[in-house]
Amino acid sequence: MEGELSVHIDLKGQAIPVGRMWVKERAGKESATFEYEAAWLKHPQRFALAPPT
Repeated sequence: MEGELSVHIDLKGQAIPVGRMWVKERAGKESATFEYEAAWLKHPQRFALAPPT
């Protein structure tokens, strides 16, 4: 499976774009890469995203 996802969060009922995630599978293993949107990094309510553990 390979693909690209747009990541958004809901802040007070407004969908805010946070970044993009690319998912790849090679040799039976999945990996993901994430890049923040420049506008999110400047947003006054920004915070870091972390995958669930």
